[in-house]
Amino acid sequence: IEIFNDDFGKPHIKILNKKEFAILKILKCKKINIHLTISDEKSISGAVVIIEKIL
Repeated sequence: IEIFNDDFGKPHIKILNKKEFAILKILKCKKINIHLTISDEKSISGAVVIIEKIL
């Protein structure tokens, strides 16, 4: 999954592996929260993305 903000700050989601059907089901829901944490303090950068479906 690739998550990025456009020029207006709106998040966009791009699924790189179309076989992830569980993720596709969640993303079709209009009510989701996306939490993104990026760390580049070490020699290797890391990112954590949590996609939460709101019931």
